[in-house]
Amino acid sequence: MKVISLVLVIIILLIALSFSAVNSHAVKMNYYVGSAEAPLALVLVSAFTLGALFALAAMLRALIGLRLDLMRVRKTLKQREQELANIRSISAGKTS
Repeated sequence: MKVISLVLVIIILLIALSFSAVNSHAVKMNYYVGSAEAPLALVLVSAFTLGALFALAAMLRALIGLRLDLMRVRKTLKQREQELANIRSISAGKTS
């Protein structure tokens, strides 16, 4: 499985390198306060990275909520298991 993952990563890197080589010309980006020129590949990678970071930030709240729910459910499960063990020990004591 590790070999397949490594081969897949190498293939993706080769595709990214060839994409960068094909799109190496500079593009002009206009900002509100100025402008700058950068290679197209760098602009695309930067936009993808910023999008991924914004998506992670948006998902972080939901992830924290799910973690809190999981902790609450595990605590409840532990209490129920303890109650069940107590009931079984009581009923075992009555039948003896």
